[in-house]
Amino acid sequence: MKHLKMLAGPIALILFGNLFVYTKVLHFDFITTWDDDAYVIFNDLIKLNPFNHLRDFFTSNTGANYHPLTLLSLCLDYHIFGLDPKGFHATNILFHFFNSLLVLYFTYLLSHKNIIVGTIAGFLFSVHPMHIESVAWISERKDVLFLFFLLLSSISYLWYLKDKRLTFYFSAIFFISCSLLSKPTGVTFPILLFLFDWFLKRKKDKWMIIDKLPFFGLSFLISYLTIQAQTAYNALHKIDYYTFSERIIFASHNLIHYLYKLFFPFQLTGYHHYPPYGDPLSLSFTLAPLAVLILLGIVFYYNKKQSFIGFGFMFYLITIALMLQIIPAGSAILSERYSYLPFIGIYFILGMLTNIGIKKWGKFMLIPAASFGLFLSLVSFNRVDVWENDVTFWNDVISNNPRAHNAHANLGFYYLRHENYHKALDEFNAALALYPNYVFAKEKRATALFHTGNIQ
Repeated sequence: MKHLKMLAGPIALILFGNLFVYTKVLHFDFITTWDDDAYVIFNDLIKLNPFNHLRDFFTSNTGANYHPLTLLSLCLDYHIFGLDPKGFHATNILFHFFNSLLVLYFTYLLSHKNIIVGTIAGFLFSVHPMHIESVAWISERKDVLFLFFLLLSSISYLWYLKDKRLTFYFSAIFFISCSLLSKPTGVTFPILLFLFDWFLKRKKDKWMIIDKLPFFGLSFLISYLTIQAQTAYNALHKIDYYTFSERIIFASHNLIHYLYKLFFPFQLTGYHHYPPYGDPLSLSFTLAPLAVLILLGIVFYYNKKQSFIGFGFMFYLITIALMLQIIPAGSAILSERYSYLPFIGIYFILGMLTNIGIKKWGKFMLIPAASFGLFLSLVSFNRVDVWENDVTFWNDVISNNPRAHNAHANLGFYYLRHENYHKALDEFNAALALYPNYVFAKEKRATALFHTGNIQ
């Protein structure tokens, strides 16, 4: 009972943060030209009776990914809410709230049941602007779902390390299976388990290796199924489009970029283009490998004094490694949703540093943490409006990157679907001015011309 009373305040704070940032999302629409059409609106699979067609969910791919539990989740929403976006948004928000509580409890356990650390990590996770994409975008149901199960698996494993009960061990296997069937991002989870072992000073023996084997087996299986799905959709871009050295530069840039945005979440956008091919790279790219080396040196130095710094940073590095575009996937150089899991490691560091500050200088040190949380909440409250509909979303992308030809084309496609042919023509013309060989824009422009009577 005392334990629950201690958590009541932090839970209420996180609930308030979630409601403050995300309540208005309930009134938002689908983003019909950015995956919501494929995942929900025109997805016949989720409209089937799941009891009669369960096998279809586990043998089908949507959006170049293998994620049957995500599709089943969307199916459940469809059969409850129909095509009312409010219901789909409500489910995303609810899972994000649960995830925030799980982050609180996960970091609470890691810090040997320090409620200050858990509260800071959970609240920062709940309100950070970089996570809006994962919550306000219906198609990212896979993000909130995979993390929900991954955190349950992590917590189960921590309990297993403490009590050595096989119930917790098999729970960890079950939950990570569910996570991988929601989104393959968790394939690096077995490496995280070794990190947990190191941080919690587990005794080194053969079981330290043996008990990871089922997790590695699941990761290899899901990796294979994902590669098959992405190959079928041609989602794996050719590696020779950029040189390997350029990819290392991009990966270094992304590693630093995400960390920078954690503290300075401005000029966010739903789509991040690669730099123009053939143009000289800016200093933010060319100096990035050096910045990474300096950062690694700093972490290594301070890890000798405080192991939580090395743990938090390695958590960040392990979980973001596959999203750094060393192996290219998709057409964006980075995506804000990729921070959803990795930032937890940094939130843990911030919570631990705050706790150390309180021990040294008193509760006055809660002021910087509270101020940062309030700052993030206000930025998120304003930023979330971008995800209201297709027009607000694509106009925001264009305002941040006027060279985004696909943003103009997708906005034009939205206007075309809504029979606003003159606005559609303006956007298709803008897209073709930036990329004259853009086949999609050419085809849709011809359709718009036909409807305006200007086709010859």
